[in-house]
Amino acid sequence: MKRKTVVPLILLVAVLCGNVAEASHWTPPGAGTIFMHIAGRLTIDGKAPQSGDELGVFGSDGTLIGLHQVDGSTGFLYGDVAISGDDPNTPGENEGAQEGQSLSVKVWSAKNGREYSGNEIQLISTDEFSKHGYSDLALPLVFKENIFKGINISIKSNPGILFPMN
Repeated sequence: MKRKTVVPLILLVAVLCGNVAEASHWTPPGAGTIFMHIAGRLTIDGKAPQSGDELGVFGSDGTLIGLHQVDGSTGFLYGDVAISGDDPNTPGENEGAQEGQSLSVKVWSAKNGREYSGNEIQLISTDEFSKHGYSDLALPLVFKENIFKGINISIKSNPGILFPMN
């Protein structure tokens, strides 16, 4: 009888103390040893992302190989996203993207309860972060080992609204 009472009590205490992590839309990818990095600004309908939003980078096979989980503390900026590359020293294992492989970006909006992908996402090359070692990204987005690229990402939830031309 005591056992049934103790487990819910422990869970209640953990929740009240903030020790239970917020559930993620995507399962974070495993840690790799070869990376490409991107950083920039993320907007969803012109607004900063909210805590719980996620930015995922996927290989051409649909595997999640990079993830940034927004905590709401950085405004429009999304932090460094480490995109895993495949380690040539482990044949038969796929840890990430191959050199030159096409990548795609998806965004999960917790507030809107939906995932954005494809034509709903606009990628914009930027040199805004060059002082931090990031160079502007030549589009389309492809994997290149050991580089740091700046890329701004804009989402429009209403498909009837066109992106402004730059």
